[in-house]
Amino acid sequence: MQRQNLAALGALVLVATACSSNGGDDNAADGSAGAAGSASSLPPDQASTNWMGFGHDLAHTRANVSEKIINKETVGGLVEKWVGGEGFTAGTPAVVDGVVYFGDSSRKIQALDAVTGAAVWSYEAPSTFTASATVVDGVVYLGDTGGTLHAIDASNGEMIWASDVTTVRAESNCTGSPLVVGDLVLQGIASTPNNTQQQFRGEVVGVDKSDGSIKWRYDVTQFQEQTWAVGVSVWSSPAVDTELGLMYIGTGQSYDAPASPLSDSCLALEYETGEYRWHQQFTFNDVFTFATDPSNLPEGHFFADADVGAAPNLFMAGDRPAVGVGDKAGSYYAMDRATGEELWMTELWSEAALQNDLALGTALGGVMVAAAVAEDTIFVGTNTWTELSDLITFNFGSLNSVATVFALDTETGAIKWQKSNPSTTIGGLGYAGGVAYNSTGEGVIRGYDGQTGDLLWSDSRGLPIASGMAISNGMLYTGSGFAFFSGVNSGMNIEGGVVAYGLP
Repeated sequence: MQRQNLAALGALVLVATACSSNGGDDNAADGSAGAAGSASSLPPDQASTNWMGFGHDLAHTRANVSEKIINKETVGGLVEKWVGGEGFTAGTPAVVDGVVYFGDSSRKIQALDAVTGAAVWSYEAPSTFTASATVVDGVVYLGDTGGTLHAIDASNGEMIWASDVTTVRAESNCTGSPLVVGDLVLQGIASTPNNTQQQFRGEVVGVDKSDGSIKWRYDVTQFQEQTWAVGVSVWSSPAVDTELGLMYIGTGQSYDAPASPLSDSCLALEYETGEYRWHQQFTFNDVFTFATDPSNLPEGHFFADADVGAAPNLFMAGDRPAVGVGDKAGSYYAMDRATGEELWMTELWSEAALQNDLALGTALGGVMVAAAVAEDTIFVGTNTWTELSDLITFNFGSLNSVATVFALDTETGAIKWQKSNPSTTIGGLGYAGGVAYNSTGEGVIRGYDGQTGDLLWSDSRGLPIASGMAISNGMLYTGSGFAFFSGVNSGMNIEGGVVAYGLP
């Protein structure tokens, strides 16, 4: 299942990172959302295709199949309509009833008119935001880089509650976006992998959406009545199958040995109670921090950094209900939702990866961000790093690297098409109107024909893009600007914001 070059570059780069892009691989919302009322200038006949959270829906498809205005015939005419915000925006904007909601590096959650970009309200928090907001029943939910989950009135920006969802607050953050299902807000908790002396243990929590109290907490370093080494960040955001009562979420690597059996896995929990149902581990005994010396690892452990930072997708693999997710070792897996049985696995070897021994399965390589699923196709992005100097400096915009979009058949995993461009993919993919969207660290957004892979539209922002695209009501929204590991409570504010595109 794993390749020999998995740790080749990681063993050379002790300062390489261990997680997925902040907020670019996060998740979904569901339910009916409140609006900001008369603050919106959206025409009533265009209020039917809301994008309510990172993944658009509980299945985390990142696809708006209701969008009819922007399609393969019209996408080539997209032009910039407005730019707003006060700092870099790594999360996918939520778009609900004519209002765009997002958090940014200015420590603010902001609401802007979806058509004009005019300010509706802003809410200031103690820490920065890199995840995506979720809007359900008139409430905006979003976690910050200090580990606090916020619930904000969508109509006026007033705080309803703010809850510290962490166990070791000084080391924890909410990089993954929240998902709301029933009465619960589901949230993963992560940390920066600094060293083996950290106390942090990765967790998933179920939070009462009415008051922010913790209903259940699941520690991913504990399994079969044994406590394993620290780490195992939950960078990802969940997808949910309400019929099975299960949530699915990705996990990171351990920070020390012995590595948790739940590390580098797709994990299925009962979302009402947090009870374990199954997991599928993709990379065994993966230990990585900035300070790890791979020569000191116990026998059988690997310096791989092959975590699952992307959020899972739900789809049908033929007649089998499936959950799928990619990992940083460079593969996409499809599993039976009820049992975790592997249905298929596709190694995402781009032409650039085949030509470069260091390309796949290295720190920041492979799949870092969430895929989109529509029309029996999975659209997933991978990274190929070819220069050691770029990896050491986290140079996501380097034109030496290669970002490849693959289109996979949902039933078999067969590759339908692939397209490569310079730079890296650090924001979730999106789909609407027959068009698959992808962005890069260089700052270019591209729209491809979902069936053929032909390039239909592109635009260069001049700033790195770690945000996914939200396509709603004849508009396309994305964040811009990015700083890797912007820092918990650092106060760092970096240029960027939200840009809106529409037809002339």
